[in-house]
Amino acid sequence: MQGAAPTRRLWNRPTWLLNHLAGSGRRVLGDQVGPAFERNKYGILAALADGGAASQSALSSRTGQDRGDLVAMLDKLEAEGLVTRTPDPSDRRNKRVEMTKLGFSELKRLDKLVAEAQDILLAPLTQDERAEFLRLMKSLLIHHENYQDPG
Repeated sequence: MQGAAPTRRLWNRPTWLLNHLAGSGRRVLGDQVGPAFERNKYGILAALADGGAASQSALSSRTGQDRGDLVAMLDKLEAEGLVTRTPDPSDRRNKRVEMTKLGFSELKRLDKLVAEAQDILLAPLTQDERAEFLRLMKSLLIHHENYQDPG
């Protein structure tokens, strides 16, 4: 949509701007990481690296992913050797998910590419503007989605 000329009404609507900026983010990320990039994969690996092994239920909460979608992605990650699932000792009905060495290597590779994509997307902003933009987005997510700031 390069060269688009939105109306003044649209240009001043945060929902319209956020929707189009999200599309720009997906495009930049796809260009950097490749068309096969799966944000759910990245989210799961990042959540495991940051918070350690977890039950599928806890992982669903950490990532904000629907449990059904999470299980489907875990099936794929396990087949790729990036995670393992074992019965959860505290609740045998649940599975405990742990990242493998290969999973840590894949996350390191993805982290580098995602960081490059972030820099491209936020290129017009100064470091202070980037920090303020992040702060404002987090504030909106906390308010509307009841997210908790991990600190």
